[in-house]
Amino acid sequence: MIQRLNPWQRFWGMFALVSLVSTIVLIVAVWPAPDAAIVADLHAPACQQWRDMPDAGGPNYFPEPGEPCRAMRLFRYEQHFTLHSEDDYTAFLLRAGVRKALYGLAWWAGFLGLLYVSGVYAKKVVDAMPKRDRRKAG
Repeated sequence: MIQRLNPWQRFWGMFALVSLVSTIVLIVAVWPAPDAAIVADLHAPACQQWRDMPDAGGPNYFPEPGEPCRAMRLFRYEQHFTLHSEDDYTAFLLRAGVRKALYGLAWWAGFLGLLYVSGVYAKKVVDAMPKRDRRKAG
């Protein structure tokens, strides 16, 4: 038979639920959205040379504003990854979003696990205190 939850466990459960909802809202808020300039560069015929480039090479300098295919070159400069098509870009965004979501959920679970363990330990300490006082009085 499942024992009833004590007040500490009920508080922890409500806190866990509220923090999970806020973590999910945060994950949705930081989910990466496609950049319109990168999508435009992926469809532009003038940027074909940047789509065909292997992952090993690339721009060794920060692309200045006004340079052709700047969004795609900037992406390659920052991510060290070549986009060959819009499907590659969509897959990259999905991987980045899932990575952020798993990272956020891992922090949530770790924090709540630590909070639960510290609560259980604190309850044991508090429960042991009156027993100790009775032994000294008796």
